[in-house]
This record gives sequence, structure tokens and C-alpha cells, in this order.
Amino acid sequence: MEESAPAKKSKKLSPQPYSIEQEKKLQRGHWVEVAGYGDSRYVYGQLQILGEGDVAGYLYQNASRQIYVVGEIVGSKRFLVRDTAGVIYRLRETKEKY
Repeated sequence: MEESAPAKKSKKLSPQPYSIEQEKKLQRGHWVEVAGYGDSRYVYGQLQILGEGDVAGYLYQNASRQIYVVGEIVGSKRFLVRDTAGVIYRLRETKEKY
């Protein structure tokens, strides 16, 4: 008689959207480095967490052009912002220092 292998126990992991360190970073007043695209152009810069999921800050297309933006946190390390001309930028938090 052949023995069958014991059944593997499945591990159920509870979803945790943010670590404690990420929560600290997303507190009001904290600045985050971001990069992404808007109007088919690459941008980078810094956003300040304002609270209630809102952000504001500055983006750069090159060293000479500074763009003021406001928007919101739309997911883990993701932001959706708009400039004064109405251009929408989809950004992610980066580890780069600008």
C-alpha cells in the first residue's frame, strides 16, 4: 500500500495596505519624492502630504521648469495630481532624491 504525501496547509495572509513606516511617511506635513508622467512627458519632484488624502507640491520637467500641482493619494505610493493648466499627472513615490 502506497502512502500519500500529507496535505500542505495553506497560509492565509491578511492584507495590510501600509506598513507602520509607510503610515509615518504619509502623515500630514511629510514630503515624498515622486516621479511619473503627465501629458506624455516625464516629470519628477516632491509632494507634501496635507492630510485627508490631499497632497500639493512641485514637479519638474527639466531643471528650468517648475510646475505647482495639487491632488490626492490614490493608492499605496501612488498619487494623482493636476497643475494650474489642468494637466493630470500620475505619479509614484520613488527613492530618488531630487
